Amino acid sequence: MGHMYPEKQATMLLRRIYAKGFARIGDLVKESVEKKLEVSCAEGGYEDEGMLCMAFENCITEYTQQDMVTKPVLVPDFENDEQRKALKAWVNCELADADMEDEQLKAFMQIKWRFGPKMRKAYIDKKIAILDYVCH
Repeated sequence: MGHMYPEKQATMLLRRIYAKGFARIGDLVKESVEKKLEVSCAEGGYEDEGMLCMAFENCITEYTQQDMVTKPVLVPDFENDEQRKALKAWVNCELADADMEDEQLKAFMQIKWRFGPKMRKAYIDKKIAILDYVCH
C-alpha cells in the first residue's frame, strides 16, 4: 500500500477547471511533465507520466465520488462513445495495468472534466477541500 500526496495536482485540476471551464487529465499530465511538477509520495517525488496520471486519477476519483449534498464536485463531459467506454473501464478497474499507450487510457485522459452543479460557486467560496492525501 502506498501513500500519495497529490495536493499540487488537485490544485492544478481545480484551478484549470475554474479558469477554462474544463480540464483533461492528458493535458495536465503533459503540462506537469514539462514543468517538472512532481507528485509527492511517501517514498519520494515522481515526475514521470505514469505516477502523474495516477495522481490526477486519484483526484478525479475523490471529486466524482465526494458527496457535496448529493452532488459530485466534478462530472465528465463526453465528446464521444470511446470516452464513455473508457470511463466505464476505468470505474471497473480495467485500466489499472494499462500503459500510457493503451487506447482506452488515452480516451480516458481526453475526457473533459467540469464542475458539477453548483460546484463552481462552492470552489469560489472555498468549500471544496484540496485533496492532500491518498492511500492506495
